[in-house]
Amino acid sequence: MSIEQTRKEIKKYIKIKKEQEALSNQATYLEKIKNDIDQESIDPNFIKKVEDLDCRIKILNAEMYKDKVFIDTIESALQSLENDEIELLLNMHGNNKISKRQLANHLYTTKSTLYRRENRILEKIDSELSVIRELRE
Repeated sequence: MSIEQTRKEIKKYIKIKKEQEALSNQATYLEKIKNDIDQESIDPNFIKKVEDLDCRIKILNAEMYKDKVFIDTIESALQSLENDEIELLLNMHGNNKISKRQLANHLYTTKSTLYRRENRILEKIDSELSVIRELRE
């Protein structure tokens, strides 16, 4: 996998991060619904379900943030391909004797794994929001 292809994949990842931000906005909307429910004193079981789902969404967002920090480091190294940044990335993985091609392959594999994981997290968040929408109706 070439560096250029890896860059393209990272751009796709960044697009997904923007979609995640939109989901985060939906979580804010969920908080507003929760506040409205508190004011209307609706069934306590419904409130408990909303709070549980809200907590799960916050946990999923925290997991995605950890992945984003790592991807940002990878993206920074790829954009400039400065030797010292590549050294830093290599040192993070404890291997100083790999080629740029091996590094690109490793980064692509790592990014793909994180991408798949994030998709699963986004699906979970969407599922949780769907449940809340159904409960709200």
